[in-house]
Amino acid sequence: MKKIFGIVVMGLLLNFNANAEIKLIEKKVIDQGGNNRSMVVSLICVDGYKFVTLYDKAQYKADAVSGTSSITQMFMRSTDKNSFPARC
Repeated sequence: MKKIFGIVVMGLLLNFNANAEIKLIEKKVIDQGGNNRSMVVSLICVDGYKFVTLYDKAQYKADAVSGTSSITQMFMRSTDKNSFPARC
């Protein structure tokens, strides 16, 4: 009985689906001059918090992502010098 209960509990834990609401707020392409490379900077909202993403446009393809990309959460500073995540 303990094994069946353990299997049911583990099955429920492993089958949990999490969904996040993601919205694109702003997207800009930054040209880096004569070397024919440009970076794409996007401001996105994930579940009410702001994030900044960055990737190299030359290395990004629609069917596969190659190269380096980054995502960073934005923070705000309050009047008493404490920081907290920026809300959308």
